[in-house]
Amino acid sequence: MATTKQLTNNKTSELFKSRKNILAHLYNQDYVVEDYTNFSFLDINAMYLNNQMDMLVTHKTNKKKIYVKYYLETKIRPANLDLIIDDLFIGSDAENGTDVPTLSKDDTLVLILGDEPNEKFIEKLKYIYENKTDGYFVVPIAISRLLFNIFDSKLVPPHYILTDQEVAEIREKYNVRPDVSLQRIFPEVSRWDPVSLMLFLKPGQVVKIIRDSTTSVKSIFYRVCV
Repeated sequence: MATTKQLTNNKTSELFKSRKNILAHLYNQDYVVEDYTNFSFLDINAMYLNNQMDMLVTHKTNKKKIYVKYYLETKIRPANLDLIIDDLFIGSDAENGTDVPTLSKDDTLVLILGDEPNEKFIEKLKYIYENKTDGYFVVPIAISRLLFNIFDSKLVPPHYILTDQEVAEIREKYNVRPDVSLQRIFPEVSRWDPVSLMLFLKPGQVVKIIRDSTTSVKSIFYRVCV
């Protein structure tokens, strides 16, 4: 059955740039992305027309997954989100013939949207993560934010998400007991911050920021995601 979707050159260009930049962010966070690289402009055009833009990648060391889903045709509503979550976090992986869901509660769903999510949708995402038993983590990113790489800007310093071991070392360095929240000693950064979105940063994670200074010494800051 022929598709009714039509693409302009500008639209295909947006898709191409967004895919290139989301893959760069995933690669920089140590996800395996090789299966999704080296596609041409025409390839991306055909993939979108045939609903083949989604990607599933796995972290090189901790084996956690991120599923990237393009949802551009219509404005996403809470009911649409429920269906997507049921499909990826709860339902079986029919494509691979297994009864295991595509994503577990430790994994992340990235939704690339045609527009910025509204406040009602953000509240829905907060509820899903904070109040549901399994705490599904969803990162909404408007495609307009992926038409450039935010980390290419000289105004955005390098950011690194700390591992659990590195957080333990920070606690020891600053003499912070395990039962004391790091939010008591480090400033907060919202999970909805533009940089946090591109890092797929979860509440509770600690990010290290390295800023250049007027001297040869670099300044190091820490932020706790909330």
